[in-house]
Amino acid sequence: MDQVTALAQSGTSGILPIVMNFIALIVLTIVLFAFAMRAGRPAFISLVLSFYVGFGLFMIFPWKSQMMTGEGMTKAIAGLLIYLGLSIIPFLVLRRVNTLGLAHIQPLPLFLLSALSAGALLAIGYHFLSLATILPATPPIAMYVVPDQYLFYWLMAPLVGFFAFAR
Repeated sequence: MDQVTALAQSGTSGILPIVMNFIALIVLTIVLFAFAMRAGRPAFISLVLSFYVGFGLFMIFPWKSQMMTGEGMTKAIAGLLIYLGLSIIPFLVLRRVNTLGLAHIQPLPLFLLSALSAGALLAIGYHFLSLATILPATPPIAMYVVPDQYLFYWLMAPLVGFFAFAR
């Protein structure tokens, strides 16, 4: 009986750290998947594409340096608010003109697209929005999302996913 108890405890103690290491990615994936299921696939596609447009606008925003003054948390929150503000307008425009034939994505590929989009958002956050001051990267996130050499792949992953799952 002691062996069964030890086995059960070792199994749960091994799973919990893994979940806690990826909690930001898991929560963001669930939020994006819930949005896709609730608002519909075309709205989800518009949302993900608006993140790219918002990122481009954020990078060339002329008053970014004046608005992101301060240190630590203040700078990170200002960057996140600017990025979200610059992503809302493209979302509203893309939502109206979205005529892509991707409205029939099945739930499993849609969940994978949500995970890829969540990873891309975390990569943008850690690289350009000082997200580490609000949400310090756990070791696995720091290993797979934060390094500069992976940024290109995280930004391309949702686009490749849309291409792969299009019918």
